[in-house]
Amino acid sequence: MEEDIRAFFVKIINTIAAILLWLFVNIAIGLKLKFAEVQHHLTAGNIIFYVWVLLSGAFVFYYVLKIWRKKHPLK
Repeated sequence: MEEDIRAFFVKIINTIAAILLWLFVNIAIGLKLKFAEVQHHLTAGNIIFYVWVLLSGAFVFYYVLKIWRKKHPLK
């Protein structure tokens, strides 16, 4: 396989892995510990969870942008 195609597929796999890891961690924390559910009123745990989701989502978005902006080393 040519290096250009291989590098492209590595970017795709890294992007999918980062997003899926972020999703699974947040789903596990939110549903298992019930931080994603707002029962009768908003609690401190809900606020902390949603702030975490936003900040970690921004980090994952930055990481994916960094992956796709990286130039191929052989060019």
